Amino acid sequence: MNCKSHFIFWSLIIALFLWFFIILCPKCNAQETMKWRWAKDTFLTPDGAIRLDKQQHFAGCFGFYVVARLCGATKKQATLTVLLSGIAWEVKDALIPYEKYGWWGGDGFSWRDCVTNVAGWFFGYTIVEFIESVFLNK
Repeated sequence: MNCKSHFIFWSLIIALFLWFFIILCPKCNAQETMKWRWAKDTFLTPDGAIRLDKQQHFAGCFGFYVVARLCGATKKQATLTVLLSGIAWEVKDALIPYEKYGWWGGDGFSWRDCVTNVAGWFFGYTIVEFIESVFLNK
C-alpha cells in the first residue's frame, strides 16, 4: 500500500472508532453494557444446517481478506485487519446487549464466531495464494 492508501485506510478505521465511542456509547447505560457475556450459540441448527450467523462470519472474513488484498494490502496487513476486526466485533457483542440496542448489540462473545472468522480468512488466504501462484506467477 502506498502512503495515500495507508492514510485513507487508517482514517476510515479511526473515524469508525470515533463514531462508535462518540455517537453510540453515550446512549448506552454502563451498568447494562459493560458486563461481559458469553454467547450460548452452536455451529448447527437443530436440523443439522450451519447457522446463518456462522455463514455470515465465514463469508465476511473471506470477502474482507480478498478485497483487502485486491486493494493492495500485504498478506500481513490483510490478515491482521480481518482477524482483529472479528475479535473487536465479538468484544462489542460481549459488552453491548442486543436486547436493548438491537443490531448494534450482541448475545455475547462467541468463540465459535471467532473460529468461523479464522476459517473464512484461511479460505480467502488459500484462494488468493492459489490465484497468485497459478495465474500471476508470484
